[in-house]
Amino acid sequence: MQLDLSEITQKYFPEVEDPEDINCGRCYQWAWLAYLKTRGQLLTYDDVFGSHAFIRVGDRYYDSSRPQGVESVEHLPFFENEPLTILVTEVSARKFRSYWQVCDIVDPWNVGPWPRRLPKRLPKVQHAGQ
Repeated sequence: MQLDLSEITQKYFPEVEDPEDINCGRCYQWAWLAYLKTRGQLLTYDDVFGSHAFIRVGDRYYDSSRPQGVESVEHLPFFENEPLTILVTEVSARKFRSYWQVCDIVDPWNVGPWPRRLPKRLPKVQHAGQ
């Protein structure tokens, strides 16, 4: 079964008509929600041309513009004109939040402080027998 994360856009970004618009300042919010849902790997890209946040689950890459995922990071629309995908970095949840909070301060494309509506932590997982 193929993973489809379009419900994140529908639930948390109902005002957005084109999901690619989320990638203009709120990609990290979408990626965080996708991470909480899937426990995938948080990925960031940052260079002088821009920043992007997205996730990898298994062998597929997801962002708001490709909620069904793509097989290669180069197939995400953000990277169509960015040849430097070698700058993609996997980060821990703590580093992800810290990094994007700083970006909010220095990057005019981002839309403000870490939104209160986004959960900050993963819920505790109950193991069988507890």
